[in-house]
Amino acid sequence: MADRARFVEMQEDPESVSRREKKLQDWHSKPLEEIVARLQTDLKNGMRTQHATEMNRILGDNALSERKRTPWYVELFKEMVSMFSLLLWAGAGLSGVAYLLNEEAISHVS
Repeated sequence: MADRARFVEMQEDPESVSRREKKLQDWHSKPLEEIVARLQTDLKNGMRTQHATEMNRILGDNALSERKRTPWYVELFKEMVSMFSLLLWAGAGLSGVAYLLNEEAISHVS
């Protein structure tokens, strides 16, 4: 139950959460016994079901949050205004202007 109080306290205080995140970043360097004791688990049997359920209730599911999707028209706009696309647009525009200025090309069409 001490873990629960500590987790609830960390959820309320953003500075505690950032300190907790910094602590979690160095788990790879901690001795295995310390990690097992901190997580209140057993290497052979794993975590007790009751403790795992309680931790899941406090911390939530171990899942990645879904990324907010960008609308298709925003993606299209981004593609149309990238540097290479702008060069292509400029080239197409200059080509169109050159075609319109060329009187021979226009007379062959009509």
